[in-house]
Amino acid sequence: YIDFPGYGSTAKLFSTTYHDIYKNKNIRGIAITLPGFGYSSLLKERRTCNWHLDVDYVLEKENVVSFIVRGISFGSPH
Repeated sequence: YIDFPGYGSTAKLFSTTYHDIYKNKNIRGIAITLPGFGYSSLLKERRTCNWHLDVDYVLEKENVVSFIVRGISFGSPH
């Protein structure tokens, strides 16, 4: 699963919340913080409409080729 947390949430909080569920079902879960939230890096040229580039980068670094996306709340439209 690739999880996009909702408004005001972070990947760390999300991962901690769902870690045991994923582990028990032998599922790999990766949560990605939305731009401008939590510990995401501040980049002047970053725009929400280009966030897919950040996601592509994470997927490549984690060697993910097949996945299911789950967005919660504000993370859903992204």
